[in-house]
Amino acid sequence: MTTLSAYVIVQFGHPLPRTSRGTKAGLDVRQINRLIARSGGLTLGTQDASTVEAGGSITISVPDMARANELAGALQKIEGVEAAYAKPGEELP
Repeated sequence: MTTLSAYVIVQFGHPLPRTSRGTKAGLDVRQINRLIARSGGLTLGTQDASTVEAGGSITISVPDMARANELAGALQKIEGVEAAYAKPGEELP
């Protein structure tokens, strides 16, 4: 049986959270990257959590739909993530 890959689309809020000094985005990029790595995911394209602009989005490829659902659920709990949802591999290139 062949397992199809799946995707997680992550939409970031506008504006992104600020640090207590209010000078730069306080998005927890390390936590996002840890979650992506733990799920076996890879960020597609040129944007990732460290370079995304406020209101922007990233697409993450993961090995299967179960991991996509788990990753999307975990990302939804992070401050600055407006939405995160899983899509089956056949729905995106």
